Amino acid sequence: EYDCNLESSALAQAKTCSSSGASGEGQNVHSGVLVNNLEQAVRTAMDQWWNQITIRGVNAAMLFRARVRDKPDGPVAFTQVGLN
Repeated sequence: EYDCNLESSALAQAKTCSSSGASGEGQNVHSGVLVNNLEQAVRTAMDQWWNQITIRGVNAAMLFRARVRDKPDGPVAFTQVGLN
């Protein structure tokens, strides 16, 4: 179910241009070198986001378990997308 309040909260957080997390909500943040090519910037951010599971792995069942959450460099930002 789409959450309009969450959208408003995300927009307000994005406008602060802060890389620290919003309190109470998970978020995915990508920072990189300044580029003029928006498409390339989006591709780079998406590659880094997907690499959380292609490089660090989850498990064959793609289930988020405590051992995945607690492992060093665990894919916690990737897994925030499908929590509900």
